Amino acid sequence: AEKILEYYPIYVYPRPRVVHSSLKNDPRILHVEAPLIDISATSIRRAVKEDKSIRYLVPDNVLEYIKTKFFFVD
Repeated sequence: AEKILEYYPIYVYPRPRVVHSSLKNDPRILHVEAPLIDISATSIRRAVKEDKSIRYLVPDNVLEYIKTKFFFVD
């Protein structure tokens, strides 16, 4: 993370039950004010594998890219 932070800020979306890292107070870490949603990349991959909708969980262009490339499909 330090190497990335030399060049770019990191935006952090809040998640429930997640332990904050030692970088929490770093001014280059930008915390997004947003409602807490219990979601993860793992749950998105699982939903795709189970042919469930992820429409409101990812941006439309990401959804289309996942469908076009058949990501996470067995």
